[in-house]
Amino acid sequence: METLYLVSSLNTTSQFKEAIVADCHLIFYQEAMGLFSGVGGWRQGGLRRQQPFGVVRHCKSALSSMSLLLKSTSSSTSPHHQLHRSFETRTVTARGADFEVSILHPDAPHSILCLPGALGTGSSDFAQLLASGLTSSESSNDKDKPNDNKYGIFAMTPRGLPGISRDYPLNFYRRDALDAAAVMQAILMGNDENNNNACQKKYSVLGWSDGAITAVHLAGAVAPHLVRNLVVWGGNAYVTKDDVQAFEAIRNVAQSWSNRVREEKMRSLGLSDVQELQELNDKATDGWIRHFYENDGDTCLRELHQVKCPTLVLHGAKDVICDLSHAKYMAQQIKNSQLVVLEEGKHNLHQRFADTFHRLVRDFIERNESESEKQESSSAAEGEPKVDEIV
Repeated sequence: METLYLVSSLNTTSQFKEAIVADCHLIFYQEAMGLFSGVGGWRQGGLRRQQPFGVVRHCKSALSSMSLLLKSTSSSTSPHHQLHRSFETRTVTARGADFEVSILHPDAPHSILCLPGALGTGSSDFAQLLASGLTSSESSNDKDKPNDNKYGIFAMTPRGLPGISRDYPLNFYRRDALDAAAVMQAILMGNDENNNNACQKKYSVLGWSDGAITAVHLAGAVAPHLVRNLVVWGGNAYVTKDDVQAFEAIRNVAQSWSNRVREEKMRSLGLSDVQELQELNDKATDGWIRHFYENDGDTCLRELHQVKCPTLVLHGAKDVICDLSHAKYMAQQIKNSQLVVLEEGKHNLHQRFADTFHRLVRDFIERNESESEKQESSSAAEGEPKVDEIV
């Protein structure tokens, strides 16, 4: 369909209206007076027609003027807000390496794997999520915390971090996806080699920035049979010359990074001086740019088409690191996907607007789980065998 319906009124959280452009489902949200609402109304007689996506490989989307924006009118959550929930940190051995994993509600029925951005750790990049779970950080009583213990948070730190030993071979995204699958296997099922893969536990995956690319590899190629839902933001499926210039613009940590960001990153990685941080950032920057020169710009183009699970693509309209065209491309290539753009969001939208982010993710997962349960009930009623896992 080429028609994009523009929102004119809002209703309750449980109501969703979807506009369909090609194979991409676009859900519009608005946050007003601290209450989160799904789309409940449509403009009558005022439809705006748009051209279909027309995104081709290594080309930016022609829909740069499309307004797919989340209007954030309430106050945002600071990355430094008061943390009030305790979580544990485990060292998990998998694929010949030790991984730091920060965990909240490990015995919850629905597990969520969180993959951080470049040079990020699980505990630093997902601090708010580990502090409050998929609830509002400002909730003050139990009735304000829906399904508080339903979701287990597993925030994983990539191979070689914290510290200075992380490297970036050309296949590092796939390597990190294999690591993530092995870590979740070790945590959820233990290291018993006699475990039957058919009984492996499924989990949802959240991936930010570099972690978004790793998440696509995980959901599309490495372990598609284990990923229940996928949420990605700030990631790119390909690298263009413009992206290379953007990477180079933030290479020098002393000149292009703020003092606060530089100090926080050094502290979370356990680095003793700025030179160590610079060395790490040089390795990461070189690793990203290699994809442009040595891999035809491809970071996860093939894997995008292999993703079958429900996918939510988020993007901050003010993200200066990752262009909006990347989010649109990802959403267009993953058929079972939804795209939401936060108008005031930047690259760290999950930190800057943590409450909104948590609600988006929770509503997305719960809606998919509800639909899945209905399908299973329907299949059972028709006498079809229930299949817990397909390998």
